[in-house]
Amino acid sequence: MEPQDDVANIMQISRDGSATLYRYSCDKFNNYKTKNKGNLGQLVEYIANQAEQKQKGSGDLIREFVNVERYKLETIGHNEIKLHAIILGGVFKIKFTSISNNHLNATQSILGLPKALKYRAVKNPYTPKCP
Repeated sequence: MEPQDDVANIMQISRDGSATLYRYSCDKFNNYKTKNKGNLGQLVEYIANQAEQKQKGSGDLIREFVNVERYKLETIGHNEIKLHAIILGGVFKIKFTSISNNHLNATQSILGLPKALKYRAVKNPYTPKCP
């Protein structure tokens, strides 16, 4: 996703109707970082740091696990889907407004509030693009 309001998420959609959302943000130097905020973020960082002291690289695995959200897709109309969160239980809608090989434009609706989103192709979900 092209960064918007400090968000640069990556959505990976599979042929079986599942979707995975990887949460990222861009800092002031246009570097990406995973998004962990609030009490959950502090707890995750604590656990990750403890794990890192015991085994090098394990902290990153913990952070990555928490920053991945899995959804099941439901087609609800022409170019429109609902994403059902498998763990969180939340639902939001995405309507695709234009699609090409490298770009995907969409409107996302959470609790009835629309937000325009622009996605562009990346090599894999671990390399978001910041401007």
